[in-house]
Amino acid sequence: MAGLGIQEPLRPVVPVTGPAISVAPGIAREAARRFFANRLSVVGLVVVVLIGLAAIFADVLAPFPRDYAVFTETLDPPSAAHPLGTDIIGRDFLTRLLHGARTSMLVGLLVPLLSGFIGIPLGALAAWRGGWIDFLFLRLVEIMTAIPSLIIAVILVTILGSGLDKLIFYFVLVGWIPEARLARAQFVALRPREFVLSARALGASDWRLATQHILPNAAGPMIVSLVLAIPGAIFSEAGLSVLGLGVRDPIPSWGKMIAEGAAYVRSVPLLALIPTALIATTMLAYTFVGDGLRDAIDPGSKP
Repeated sequence: MAGLGIQEPLRPVVPVTGPAISVAPGIAREAARRFFANRLSVVGLVVVVLIGLAAIFADVLAPFPRDYAVFTETLDPPSAAHPLGTDIIGRDFLTRLLHGARTSMLVGLLVPLLSGFIGIPLGALAAWRGGWIDFLFLRLVEIMTAIPSLIIAVILVTILGSGLDKLIFYFVLVGWIPEARLARAQFVALRPREFVLSARALGASDWRLATQHILPNAAGPMIVSLVLAIPGAIFSEAGLSVLGLGVRDPIPSWGKMIAEGAAYVRSVPLLALIPTALIATTMLAYTFVGDGLRDAIDPGSKP
């Protein structure tokens, strides 16, 4: 048209900042469809929700106060007043189980959450800055990984004492390592990708690149890792409680209930079998949910 002497009208220049249509809702719907197509994941989610509701409303659902005991009714069999009987000092066993669920859920949810708050920023920082920061980070991770986390927790309990708040602190102190390693691996893999380089060329700051371009793409594997860390935290608390190094009385714990009922396993086997079954069921349910999330987020997985 320019060769014929006809001049085209000028068009405004629109900066290219990314796709105009967000695909996040569609991705979320597809991930939800994949998740709910997995029957084991749905069963696990139902079990997790039920246990969570039991923990939240333990005070309402429990037939007796948490620490109420009748010393003349020790080791009573199941009855109308005590559906699951009583424990070794006459406390209602169902009440202790409901409040023990609160302890296990508190540890299981807080430990991965706090570990993620610590580990993910550290791993992202090490991958983003590189150099001596990444070198020191890797050496620290290697040292912490060389020692089993449960042994570190046992040493800390022996030196500093036990208690619910202290146990959560000990588990977080060693639990941030896997989350930090995963965050570093995700940032190292995504940093040289084309969409990150394009955003940098358009003038995006380091903070914007990390939080709005890399982190959303790395969030899926990290969320799955946090969910799969929940049963590990529950098992660690139960293991220390069985050894007598867990939460203190009068706070109930499924692990501590196993230790208390082990001495009476022949005469009253329910005292040890029920909390053992609850721990196993809870861990299995969270594992199913984590596996379902992993399959749903992974675009190469099949429903």
